[in-house]
Amino acid sequence: MSSILCTIKTSLKTIKVPKGSNLRTVLLENNIPLYNGKSQTFNCGGIGTCGTCACQVKALNSDNVAEIKDEKPKTMQRGSAEELRLKLPPHFNKNDKIRLACQCIVNEDVIVEKFEGFCGHQYDKLKW
Repeated sequence: MSSILCTIKTSLKTIKVPKGSNLRTVLLENNIPLYNGKSQTFNCGGIGTCGTCACQVKALNSDNVAEIKDEKPKTMQRGSAEELRLKLPPHFNKNDKIRLACQCIVNEDVIVEKFEGFCGHQYDKLKW
């Protein structure tokens, strides 16, 4: 693990984590409720198959403001299995900033938001 720290900002708290940390792991370790409702019990445990840990991840600039970049940084790049899972219901690839937290490696400062719905797929209803 790196000695370089990255910031993860949510509406619940802001945390510093070593660069290269798994997003799902650090959210759960810091008591940030990643799963909605019964998905807290019924999920794949972090192997990327269920889609219940889906959350929106955006890069932060130096002013702690979400930044839209033309080139996707490594934190924003989905792997092929993650890309496939997010094309399936209920996500249907409707939001290109959605990541499966279990598949997301934190390589930069980010802001993370979770939406309502069993799989966090109700993009018009912010949970945190």
